[in-house]
Amino acid sequence: MHVVFQPNINGMGHRIRCNTIARRIRQRQPSAKITFLLRSDDPVPADRWCDFQWVKGLVPRSKAILRADCLVHDGFWYSDFRTHLQSRRGSYLPISHPYGFPGDLTETVRCFERAARILVPWPRELFSWPDELARARSKVRLIDPVLTLPPVNSLPFPARKKVYAVVSRRRSEAKTILSRLVGRLSSRLGPVDLVWSDAFVSQEVHWRNMLESSLIVSQGTGTTFEAMALGIPRATLPLPEIDEQVRSAKSLAERGAAIHLDFWQDPDEDIAARIAPLMIDGSERRLQVESGRRLVGTEGSEKAAAAIIELMTEGVAP
Repeated sequence: MHVVFQPNINGMGHRIRCNTIARRIRQRQPSAKITFLLRSDDPVPADRWCDFQWVKGLVPRSKAILRADCLVHDGFWYSDFRTHLQSRRGSYLPISHPYGFPGDLTETVRCFERAARILVPWPRELFSWPDELARARSKVRLIDPVLTLPPVNSLPFPARKKVYAVVSRRRSEAKTILSRLVGRLSSRLGPVDLVWSDAFVSQEVHWRNMLESSLIVSQGTGTTFEAMALGIPRATLPLPEIDEQVRSAKSLAERGAAIHLDFWQDPDEDIAARIAPLMIDGSERRLQVESGRRLVGTEGSEKAAAAIIELMTEGVAP
C-alpha cells in the first residue's frame, strides 16, 4: 500500500493536514509506504513539518506517482498529467474545502471527474456545495475537520492575557492590524501580549502558544477549528482575496463562534469592546466557546485515513 500526498504550499494548513492524515494511516497500516511530493521553491523546510519520505523534482515526483496506489491532492482544483495518470492506474483523491473555487471551473470540473472520491473536512453546519459542481456531489465525503490537538483534557484560565496570532501571508500588514488591536485591548484590560512569529513554529511551540492564550487570531480555518475544539476564544483575520477564508469567517461570526476582523478596517474601539469580554472569565466567553464546540467534530483525521485505506482496498474507479 503506497500513498502519495501533494499538499498546496500556500499557507501551512494543507501541509499539516496531509501530515496528520498520513500519521493516522501509518497507525492503522504500519506497513504502508507514504511519500510526499514537494516543490523546490517551498519556503518552509520539509523537516519542519513532514514526518515521512519526501521527493522533489519532476523525475522523482513522477516516479512516485507511477508507483502509488493512491494520490492525495490537498488544495488543488486543476487537472494535469498527474491526475490523468493516477485516475487511469490507481485512485485519485482530492481534499477540498466546499467553496472558494477558482472563477473558471473548467479545470476543477475535470479534476473532480477524475477523482474516485472528494474529501471535504468541514463542519457540517457550514457546508455548502456550488451548483456548478453538482455532478461531483455524489463523490463528496463530508468529514470532520482534520485537527492536530494537544493531549489535554481541560484548560486552566490563562494566567496572563495573550493574543496568539497565526498568520502565514501578508504578515507585515497583519502584524500592524493586530498590534493596534492589542493596544486598544490593553487600555481596557491592562497589559495584553501579542504572541507573534515571523516563521513557522514547531507543533510543540504552537500547542504551548495556543494553551497559554486568551484569544487566538488566525487567517485560515485550521487553527480556528482547533481553537473551537479546545474551547479557546477566537477571532479571524481572513485575507480579502481568499474567498474561502472570508466566507468561513462570516459564517462563524453569524453563528457566534468567532469575531470577524476586516483586513481593510482599522480595529476600532467597537471591535475592542466586542473582543475584550472574550478574554475574561465571563458569560460572553463561555457563550462563544460553546458555540464553537457545538459546530466542530474531532474525528477528521481518523475518518480521512479510513476513507483513503478503504479506497485503495476497494480499488474504486472514477
